[in-house]
Amino acid sequence: MPEAPLTMPQTHMQYIASATTPAPDVAVSSLSVPVTPLQHPSAVSTQPLRRLPSAEELSHLCRFFVLNLIAHIPVVAESDVGDFGEMQKRNKRPLAYSMAYVAARFVPGCRSIRAMLVPEILSILKTRFDHSIGRSEEQQWTLLQALAVLSTWSPWETVELDTAIGEYESDLSRDALRASMETLARRWSLHRSGEEVARMQNQKHDGNHIRQSFAFRKYCYWLWLFGSAHFQSLLTRTPPTVEEDATIRRAAQLLHLYADDKMICQILANVELSLIWSQAKLNDCELGEWWCSMPHDAHAASMLSVLKCLDEASHLWHRKWARADRHPSGQFAIDVAGNSSIELSYRFTRFFISVHVNRLFHTSSSKQSVAASAGEVIAQSVGRALSMCHLILELSPLKKSSVRFVPESTFSMIAFACEWVIRAKDISVGVECVQPIDLRTVSGVAELMVDLSIDNNHSARTYGEGILAKLQQAAVFKPHTRPAQSWSPHTHPHHQREQQKQPWETPSPSHMSSRTLFDVVNAMDEVWPVRSSPIQGGAQSTRPPLGSATAFGDHSNIIPDYNGSDYFQFDATWSIYTPSNNTGPPR
Repeated sequence: MPEAPLTMPQTHMQYIASATTPAPDVAVSSLSVPVTPLQHPSAVSTQPLRRLPSAEELSHLCRFFVLNLIAHIPVVAESDVGDFGEMQKRNKRPLAYSMAYVAARFVPGCRSIRAMLVPEILSILKTRFDHSIGRSEEQQWTLLQALAVLSTWSPWETVELDTAIGEYESDLSRDALRASMETLARRWSLHRSGEEVARMQNQKHDGNHIRQSFAFRKYCYWLWLFGSAHFQSLLTRTPPTVEEDATIRRAAQLLHLYADDKMICQILANVELSLIWSQAKLNDCELGEWWCSMPHDAHAASMLSVLKCLDEASHLWHRKWARADRHPSGQFAIDVAGNSSIELSYRFTRFFISVHVNRLFHTSSSKQSVAASAGEVIAQSVGRALSMCHLILELSPLKKSSVRFVPESTFSMIAFACEWVIRAKDISVGVECVQPIDLRTVSGVAELMVDLSIDNNHSARTYGEGILAKLQQAAVFKPHTRPAQSWSPHTHPHHQREQQKQPWETPSPSHMSSRTLFDVVNAMDEVWPVRSSPIQGGAQSTRPPLGSATAFGDHSNIIPDYNGSDYFQFDATWSIYTPSNNTGPPR
């Protein structure tokens, strides 16, 4: 058992080279991996694929994962992993295969290795249905970690890729992986692990003994599962699949002695941020249920009080977890416990709060009483969406290069913000909340996402190309004629507007009619959740495909064609994670 699970050492582990075949000194850091085409196996060799990659290949991929990806998944520590041979001796092959499978997607020329690992990955998924085999605690933990790795970097779409031997590699769907994780978590009673940790603390067990226990690891995993389920719920506009309970609400109390650990700190921060939504339910349960669209009788004052309550809670969270000695753009993917991860979560939450209150206006039956404040809420939400865009654009070139390794849900959050700005420009007649420089900002973010993509099916490319296409189709964007304006929290106009006037403080009547204003609010509401792109159908991309990855379309229909208010018709069947086969506006 590792001495300190979930602890991230300051230096990377030493990897054991093969005794028979000396491993070359290959640099596999993010700096040595350019964005180059992935080679199709048939274009390199006509020899049949081996059944499994060599131990040396798997070791290099595992090391690549540790150097570039492990920081994004707090339930896998460096003490849990190592050289493939070492992990094999420790009965951690499922975790090693998962790490290599994910890493192979990022490394040029490893497409065939990824295909060879598919049977092993599918066998991991089948454990969900296997009730007969009893597994030790270490075997359970390894399987849970393996599924966490696969789920974190699973693509939104299921795409078949032809291999040299005529078989097909199917990327595992996020829904299937998520269901497997949560099924095994409940089967192995992770939801009761908090009780075990509390019992050991009450019995005055040694802190190191508690930290090394299986119950402690299960508890951290359950908390991570809760936090990730919450953010997925926000993006998909669906109920959370893991609900809060007393053990989750008491996480900070139970784990405060271990908060100096970066990984535990990351878990606690996400849990605490997710729990602020409970405050919206204190007075009215429906106000805290963002996945429902039931009509209600709440007045503007009630809805704006929700906005104020959530805003204040998120601000207190930011003050607690942000580190004042580091600039937000100092480190992004390298130090996820630093300010950049905190900043992105903070800005997305504030943006989503505005989106949620926008929907509350839409479903309110007392339209006359809220019309005066609706325009302010839209303008504020646009400013918060742009603050997310600026966080990414302000990164240094070195930090931007590491963003390609973030979980794909990060690109979904950014795409959500970009689309919101585009919609606001098209429909906010009489409410001037989007300036030309804001559209250049959105375009810059979209171009950056395309540049960061690793293949045609990477979410970064999918969303980036779709946003650029819709900017042009909406005829609201002109090419850059001057460098984008430098932004800071003290000079940006949207930040100034938010500081000067909050909707709950000074709602100003608009010259727009109540009916027109509610049409606008309704239209903005239908942007959420963001639609995933149709992989099949559509015109060919104007950009060259990356390598030989199968390109079924140009991804420009992530945001379908629309014509004014006719576009905004609500379709409850789609979400950011569900592929759509439609190539036009929802009917």
